Amino acid sequence: MMTHLTFLLLLVLWVGVSVSTAVNLQKRIYNGKVCDKSERLYHVSLSDISDGKPGHCGGSLISDQWVLTAAHCKEDPMYAVLGVHPGPGIAVEIHKNDIIPHPHDDIMLLKLPKPVTDIKAVAHIKHVDLPTCKDNNNNLNKKPQEADEVQLAGHGCHRINKVTKEKLPIYPKDLQCALMYVVPCNDITIDRCYSKLPYEAPIDKRVCYEEADVDTCGGDSGGGVIYDKKIYAVHVGSGKYACKFPAVSLRVCSYIDWINQTIHTKNNGK
Repeated sequence: MMTHLTFLLLLVLWVGVSVSTAVNLQKRIYNGKVCDKSERLYHVSLSDISDGKPGHCGGSLISDQWVLTAAHCKEDPMYAVLGVHPGPGIAVEIHKNDIIPHPHDDIMLLKLPKPVTDIKAVAHIKHVDLPTCKDNNNNLNKKPQEADEVQLAGHGCHRINKVTKEKLPIYPKDLQCALMYVVPCNDITIDRCYSKLPYEAPIDKRVCYEEADVDTCGGDSGGGVIYDKKIYAVHVGSGKYACKFPAVSLRVCSYIDWINQTIHTKNNGK
């Protein structure tokens, strides 16, 4: 009898430890932090709900009336949550005709109904620098290069299952910033990290990055990848499991002509 009770007690203890270990959660962004209140004021959250809270994607206010993001972030309806960092956010509905995805690749522009003038967090921002994409010979600038440090930010899920490394749908209240490092891209990376979507991420237009115990998650897509204080890329995806493959973005310079032409055409009412 005593032996049987001892076995049951040990079994209960083992099950308790196993369950505790399986559901143990940890912060997923190692050496990340809540973004400083003075940085990333141009960060925009995208949502299909008008409650002013962070939504399903991020984006960057690249002028007082234009947001740069990823095409797979498109929703109907779509709201741009301005001033989401440091908050409070104000949701502005984007008209359907002002949602402009690239015809082929995973990048998109959103035109706000009117210029930003009345939101404390971003009212003073007239323009956030995009990179100087062409040299004197009109060749594309290739920066950032391998091993260069870039900064990511977003409201995507920030915890994982400690055992399986699977990303969990637990989202931070505050905008999270983290540093990662540029690594080579390849087809395996895109197959494993980038969701199967109706948009392309051509290998010659990608920037990939990783760092030990640092990763991105659903909700971070569309955010700006910052290098040398400029938005050099738009984040488009990462894997189901944390830190197994590099995250992927698209180079702004590969689309700079499309960006400038789209803004020029829409601003002139054509």
